[in-house]
Amino acid sequence: MSLHLIQPLDYILIAEDSVVQAKKLQKLLEDYKLNSLVCKNGKEALEQAEKKKPILIISDVVMPVMDGYTLCKNIKSNASLRDTPFMILTSLSDPLDIIKGLQAGADNFLTKPYEEKYLLSRINYLLTNKMIRDASNVDVNMEIVFQNQKFIINSDKKQILDLLLSVYEAAMVRNSQLQVAQRQLQILNEELKQANSELESFAHAVSHDLKTPLTVRVFMSCLLKNMAILWTKKPWNTCIGLRWPQTICLI
Repeated sequence: MSLHLIQPLDYILIAEDSVVQAKKLQKLLEDYKLNSLVCKNGKEALEQAEKKKPILIISDVVMPVMDGYTLCKNIKSNASLRDTPFMILTSLSDPLDIIKGLQAGADNFLTKPYEEKYLLSRINYLLTNKMIRDASNVDVNMEIVFQNQKFIINSDKKQILDLLLSVYEAAMVRNSQLQVAQRQLQILNEELKQANSELESFAHAVSHDLKTPLTVRVFMSCLLKNMAILWTKKPWNTCIGLRWPQTICLI
């Protein structure tokens, strides 16, 4: 089942306690003619899924009453709902998130903030591969120890592979975004260096302009002082028809 094979009555169940995030996701799905229904916590989402089975569940992790991992465990332990693809919205800030997702039986991770095209590609992938998983659905119970904790993973091999691939793909997307941000930061740093250089040149020019008239005034002061001394000592000062104060004014 891919996006173009979705029936009119099919819907995607969203478990999200943030009204803003829920509306954003619901609007995106509506733009692509995908019906959706929002529940504000895991408990309400589970009750809704039991009433009417969704074709896909997208759930946040941190929610009141029942969190996303608990909701996923309940869905996957329900015989009539366990084949429903389950996507977890998470920041993936802790490697333990991956283990918890595997333990709960999640099919896919979606990191926040997410890109619209990437979300739609994940939805299409999960729905397209749903029949393949149904045909080869064999439970695998594995016991693993991670960070000194013991976990029981109850997922089929393809489900585990899909989830790990989604984690890797999310990491690649995040790395690409970081590289773009780093290049932008380098450009801004170069622009800042150029602006700083121009500012230093401007400050130097202003300082030079301010010092120039000051130097002239100091020179003229010394000149007048020396002339005053000579004027009082030389006899020829009486030969000029000017008095000393008048001479200063002329200068």
